[in-house]
Amino acid sequence: MPIENEQPVTGQSFFYLEICCRLVAEKFGKLPITSWTNGDYMRLSGILLRHTAVTLSASTLKRIFGKLKTPERYYPQKATRDALAGYAGYLNWDDLVKHHRQTEESSPPPRETELVLPVDTSAVLPEPAAGLSAKKNGAQYRRKALLIVASLFVIASVMLLFRFTGRPSKWPGAGKIAFSCINPEGETPHTANFSLKLPNEPDELRQLYVDFGDGRSIEAVGGRQAFSHYYETPGRYFCVLKYDREPVDTAIVYLKTNGWMATGNMPRDTTRVYPIEANDPSIKSPSLGVSILQIFRAGIDTANTFFVHFDNITPTKINGDNFEFATDVITSAQRPGVRCSQLNIIIYGERSKHAFCVIRPGCEQWLQLQLSERYGNNIAPDLSFLDADFSKGGKVKFNVSNKKAAIYINDKCVFTGSYVSPLKNVYGVSIKFSGVGSIRSFYLRDNQTKELFPGSFN
Repeated sequence: MPIENEQPVTGQSFFYLEICCRLVAEKFGKLPITSWTNGDYMRLSGILLRHTAVTLSASTLKRIFGKLKTPERYYPQKATRDALAGYAGYLNWDDLVKHHRQTEESSPPPRETELVLPVDTSAVLPEPAAGLSAKKNGAQYRRKALLIVASLFVIASVMLLFRFTGRPSKWPGAGKIAFSCINPEGETPHTANFSLKLPNEPDELRQLYVDFGDGRSIEAVGGRQAFSHYYETPGRYFCVLKYDREPVDTAIVYLKTNGWMATGNMPRDTTRVYPIEANDPSIKSPSLGVSILQIFRAGIDTANTFFVHFDNITPTKINGDNFEFATDVITSAQRPGVRCSQLNIIIYGERSKHAFCVIRPGCEQWLQLQLSERYGNNIAPDLSFLDADFSKGGKVKFNVSNKKAAIYINDKCVFTGSYVSPLKNVYGVSIKFSGVGSIRSFYLRDNQTKELFPGSFN
């Protein structure tokens, strides 16, 4: 496959592709790559689409990672490599190569399933000892050769593992910076202005980046002391300043709502969010929802895939590590633009969040789960317990007690797990539907004080 505007594909090109694959696998949370199942490739395909807006099918990923063998080793197009590098934490493919540049004489390491270390034993074996028979001599040589090969294999494996998974040393100037948001609170839309005070180390500044926490690509900072970012939806965003992929400092942007707020967006239209006039369950309706007509009037093309968000972002004194959450919902029926009835729930805390997805069986690649600092396959190797069809209605409960969480679907406990980093107080809730959806009841309550989240209704 031709590569646009690039040098010819060489062994060095595959060397960087190997690095990228290992970094993607590390972030995906599942090593070794040789143990991946078809479901793993499907989940990674969905994660990459959400993170980069680039569609990579499971079969394409299998060719890239070596699951499907091809007559010639497969080398993906630049846009595909940019997406993989972006998911791994870099700006693009060129940025990844720059951080791992090797000399032209370096040889690309083979895949973990093909790792062979050729050894010239003639350079390291001693001369035969006098008086030994030829048979004994040969046996000794073989034993020594095997010992040397084994030792070199272990050393090379350790070096290879470090090359792929080792973290770069943290920037010595990390303690000298001051990263902050000048206007961290507001309503949407909101342009957040950031300030960055840096030491005078120009060579190091080129490796500084910011992840603004809203799912968009990270941005290079360079030597700038002031920059901005545009937020379109309510929420509590944790912005991370990174040095060569390592977190250095954080800032928080907190965009509140006045009660429940409904917005819509389309995955292919990443530059716009559409406010929707939603039903108020406390005044007009026993449920919180929007109709297809309301969505269409807001300007959304309902013939294509779209999502509707219901956000209630307000600070509370509810303990994010000891609470009970419950909701009764109806997700979208199958229709043009919606094949997977999907429900996403986010509970924002002071320094982190809990988030999970419930989705129609057969759509497992879109599943996600986060408990504070833990997420995805780091929590459970298989998330299919979150499969459920809510197109005719369903119930979800989420209980957290002393950093131990339990998820119930239709009154059945499907998951239990724990985390370490506390959320502290709850700062808001977001419920997102793929297509049309409605919330028939909702409450979030502190387990100890019994404080009820504003906007709860039955």
